[in-house]
Amino acid sequence: MPKLNGEPLWTETEAARTYYKEYQKSYHERRQKEDPEYRERRTENARKSSSYKGLTGEAKQKYIAKVRKAWLKQSYGLTLEQYDEMYEQQRGLCKICHQPERRKYKNGAVIRLAVDHDHGTGVVRGLLCADCNKGLGQFKDNVDRLLEAAAYLEAAKLAQDNVVPIQS
Repeated sequence: MPKLNGEPLWTETEAARTYYKEYQKSYHERRQKEDPEYRERRTENARKSSSYKGLTGEAKQKYIAKVRKAWLKQSYGLTLEQYDEMYEQQRGLCKICHQPERRKYKNGAVIRLAVDHDHGTGVVRGLLCADCNKGLGQFKDNVDRLLEAAAYLEAAKLAQDNVVPIQS
């Protein structure tokens, strides 16, 4: 966020975050058109700065926590404490299926619940498991489509229940 004398130029509202993200996006797109090597330099710098290869133990965990904290704040306007509070309120369960996350990273650690938010307003709605989060994403958060899908499944279930198996 742009600052003047160490203070933000505006309060961090959703409109400000949206404006700034759009500004950054257009800036980088313009730079990539003007300078073909810009994208390569930017990608390489991102790879170097985000890589924790070579770090071990506590240093690696501190780095991962720092990146996660920044990502939550930048992406959703959440602090780690707010995420943890939501997690506790939901008892570590997905807000839709009421199950704990089952997916795991390659190293065997369980993936954290995803932050679900309204893509139009940026308002955080809750924490979801990867499957439910992807499901909502596939339906583009469209309530009518989700209701139609539920009705479709219900109708199919009723049709199956009314089928009499053929006996030989």
